[in-house]
Amino acid sequence: MKWTMLLLLVTSFAWSQEQNSTNTTDYNSNYKLRQDRKVGAGLSVGGALGAAGAIVELNIEDENSALAGFGAGSGYQTVDLAWKRSFEGEYFTPYTTAGYAHWWNSGTHSDVGRSSLLKNFLTDKQKETNEFGLDLITASIGMQFNQLSGDFAGSSFFIDFGGLLSVGNTK
Repeated sequence: MKWTMLLLLVTSFAWSQEQNSTNTTDYNSNYKLRQDRKVGAGLSVGGALGAAGAIVELNIEDENSALAGFGAGSGYQTVDLAWKRSFEGEYFTPYTTAGYAHWWNSGTHSDVGRSSLLKNFLTDKQKETNEFGLDLITASIGMQFNQLSGDFAGSSFFIDFGGLLSVGNTK
């Protein structure tokens, strides 16, 4: 079992759509925003989704949401499913996540051994043949900026510090 702690900046732009058709665009907290806007979508750089990816967030309750994402890097693809726990805040919202990610070779002949993350998890043979499948447990803490008012209400940016724990390596 191998693990890697990531100290990286994950930036994202996320946008959420109002669930109802009211014209209210001012919110007094992130919980009120999450009550009205149940689904968000965004882009991510780095982390459990690899070099870059797309994410969808479904706000189940004020503080709990489910995350799903697809990503890629040089010679590999990823999928990530996670649970996010947000804490009360106004514009800045702290949160934690825990989840599962699967990384696999994309079928190209890229040099996956050059990837700073993959080289920690792959065997020399897997780097040479470019055939692998990794099962990872993911965890992170982060801070999210939420725009609570105006025309861009519902948009956000976040920074994430996380870790990856390899629990399975196939192929």
